Amino acid sequence: MNNKKMKIIIITLLSLLLNGCSISSIEKVVTRNEMVDLEKTQRLLYFSSSLNVESDNMMMLDITTYSPFLIQENVIVSLDIYPKNNPSHPDRHYGFWNVSLDKPSDINKLLFKVEPVRKNITLYLDGKELNTTHWIGEISSEETYVMNLVLFSEQAPNQRSVLTVGEFIIQNDSWSLVKKEELRKKVNF
Repeated sequence: MNNKKMKIIIITLLSLLLNGCSISSIEKVVTRNEMVDLEKTQRLLYFSSSLNVESDNMMMLDITTYSPFLIQENVIVSLDIYPKNNPSHPDRHYGFWNVSLDKPSDINKLLFKVEPVRKNITLYLDGKELNTTHWIGEISSEETYVMNLVLFSEQAPNQRSVLTVGEFIIQNDSWSLVKKEELRKKVNF
């Protein structure tokens, strides 16, 4: 390793420490050989999700977020659901449910309990029920709906990452899971 590269690494590590990053988080990143530009790390979030049928009327969406750095702003995680065909707001919008993660760092575990027919969604963060900001549309047609997770910061709401986590169909006052995506992503928003 040449001197110039070593200086960049040392300056980056010192900057991370001065910006509130813990030493253990830096070690995790360095051992994964993911030294990246400090500007890009300010909004770096590792994200995984799993969608499973819980019962006849409920599915569970488990989400884990991890940030090796102290994010200096709140992150909004939104579950946004539209019909697969001809989505539009507000007429053909099933609804959205938002939660704000207050300057997330380390590991956050979210759980969405989704009752598709009743349009009821309950959200938990690390096992504690949360209040959500939500909007529920009037659409109630029998068709396939797409579930997206949308990640953005309160300071930059137009810079969004959209991740599709699954599809469900509503028919005859019941529902079934049509498709699910197991996600493991590194997101810069």
